[in-house]
Amino acid sequence: MFRNLNKTQKLKLIGSFTSTAVIGIVIVIAFVLLLNPSLAWFSSNKQVTGTGTGVRVGYDDFHVSATCYQYDPKESVVKTFSDLSEIDFNPYDLVFWARNRYTPVVVALKMTGSSLPSEGTVNVRITRDLLADPDGYSTDQETGHIQLTECFSSIMRVTAYLGNSSYSESAETLYSRVDSAAHYDYVRSRTGNVNEYATNAQPQSVVFTDVTMNGNLIDSVDKEDYVDLSVRYTSGDFVIEDGVSTLIVYLYVTYDEGYTVQTQQGATVTSNNGLLGIYQKTTETGSIAAGGDITGQSIQFENDLTQIRVTRE
Repeated sequence: MFRNLNKTQKLKLIGSFTSTAVIGIVIVIAFVLLLNPSLAWFSSNKQVTGTGTGVRVGYDDFHVSATCYQYDPKESVVKTFSDLSEIDFNPYDLVFWARNRYTPVVVALKMTGSSLPSEGTVNVRITRDLLADPDGYSTDQETGHIQLTECFSSIMRVTAYLGNSSYSESAETLYSRVDSAAHYDYVRSRTGNVNEYATNAQPQSVVFTDVTMNGNLIDSVDKEDYVDLSVRYTSGDFVIEDGVSTLIVYLYVTYDEGYTVQTQQGATVTSNNGLLGIYQKTTETGSIAAGGDITGQSIQFENDLTQIRVTRE
């Protein structure tokens, strides 16, 4: 139905932590999903002299893994992936919006280890491919108008959720709980960046791209190289998975709809005022047509995410 898009570089998951032994020194633990290392490494500055810096290598008991969940509407099943870059996001339907209920992707970041505090803050950084889309916009050669690019980070939103009640060994159940009506309705009505720290009542929700409009035209585009989310947790947020105490942060990845409902002259009018709607308006077409796979009413954007980095405080 759609042509295959070029893959971006493989997603890496990097876990890191802040050293409590030496104030002001940040210790980084790297986990590369494709290699699946079982041991973490760190170096700390133990000696600063005129002849150089001493380096010590040891091990820390803090581990991070990721599982991605995506609903397949053709087979009516939830599929799992260990690498977000493997996912072709479900196309967004510009006419039958109800079909977009199946577009969100859930990423479960699972953290274990004795070095993970019973309460604290988890920081998540998601990086995009700068080579694939350095500016975040293009210019129409005929009109000179600015248009958002076809990369997914141009119209994506990431929301952080935390809650042990969402966990299940069943992929379908876990996906359904995170992709609840309450979560979906909350996220799709957001615009811009929301909140500083994620809570269940007011989850943090961020986008890569900030657009300034002048009527129906884009005046300026400011696209970040990465987005950051922070989640505060307590001991009550842990679950037991395979007999191990595990903290899970859920990333809810969606199209940035900016969905609103208004009543005009007694009729209900719905509209998309988020990045997706801006993209559609600035292509000057009834359906999104630039750079994607078209079926007359839907588009599949290129996945340009490259890295997820997790740090804990």
